[in-house]
Amino acid sequence: MLLLDIGLPMIAVYWPLAWLAFIPIVLVEAYIGFRTLDIRFGRAVIASTVANLFSTLLGIPLTWFVLALLELLAFGSARGFETPFQKIYAVTVQSPWLMPYAEQSYWMIPVAAVVLSIPMYAMSVLSEYVIARRLFQTIDRKLIWRWQLKGNALSYALLVCVIIGVTLFGDYFGWLYKPFAAIINFIIDLLFRITGALRGGDAP
Repeated sequence: MLLLDIGLPMIAVYWPLAWLAFIPIVLVEAYIGFRTLDIRFGRAVIASTVANLFSTLLGIPLTWFVLALLELLAFGSARGFETPFQKIYAVTVQSPWLMPYAEQSYWMIPVAAVVLSIPMYAMSVLSEYVIARRLFQTIDRKLIWRWQLKGNALSYALLVCVIIGVTLFGDYFGWLYKPFAAIINFIIDLLFRITGALRGGDAP
């Protein structure tokens, strides 16, 4: 995983590591569902697996795509990295697609991951609530909502820890990104095409 001249699309970091943490996340959320809803642990595991498959397979890339599209259309220019404001801007507003400040990458990636986890958390809570609500129609909606709020909070805290750990020891995890290269390149190419079309044919 390298910061290229065009910067780093955080989907290339976030999505593979979300799959790496998939099973622990499913088990964490299942346990919270088991305790919160007072259901069998097996049922909680099945519901957690289905909900997380949806949010990880579709929710994360779609959420990133929308955020990155907004960034490229409105905030895609590098503004320097000298002042505190510029540094904050680079890892918050520009967190979906980091600018190529390669020498700062050791801390930019974890901070950007934390920032991205806020909209990702909202997406997961909403989408997984809808799925869980369909699976447990006789259970109080407030309990299901509480399950998703607590479960996803712990899940994303776990995911951020994974991202920080992999960033610190990135040389040992190169194998993890290879299976995702083709689909991520497709997503990025599609993003460029849509951005160019919205700009009247100009490349991002």
